[in-house]
Amino acid sequence: MYRGTTPQTPNKMELKLDQLSASNLTSIFNNAFIDAEIVKNTDFCAIKGEHTLLASALKDQNTIQFLNYNQLPDGMSEEDAKKLVSAVNSQIVVLKAYLTENSTGDNQLSMIFEYNHIVLNNETISPKTIVQIARFVEKAITATYPIYHELFSRA
Repeated sequence: MYRGTTPQTPNKMELKLDQLSASNLTSIFNNAFIDAEIVKNTDFCAIKGEHTLLASALKDQNTIQFLNYNQLPDGMSEEDAKKLVSAVNSQIVVLKAYLTENSTGDNQLSMIFEYNHIVLNNETISPKTIVQIARFVEKAITATYPIYHELFSRA
């Protein structure tokens, strides 16, 4: 080390929630070598990792929301779908699972996984943390597979 100089601390980028537009979220993931794109005419960024996630900063709720849509197997009854959602919600506490009808009008149900990460008004969050949260959500979704198999595997 040279005399008279002080070591520089790395420039750590921190973002406030209102800076997390769909465009900025897309850039964060693309810069982390994760394929992401803006969902047309929405505030969502689609992240194409192990699972496709939709991410959006919900400023009015002080959260970054991650969603994952899953088509349920053909022929799954609404009763079985509700049983699956209940089991997921009781065993994977970091995710909220719920059912919705597909927009195709075929009365087929989809299951949505939702994770909300709180970012308080005066707090910031780093791009690295946002990527880590997305990876965490993917792992939580993957952890639902054994629940499905336990409920519906035919021995």
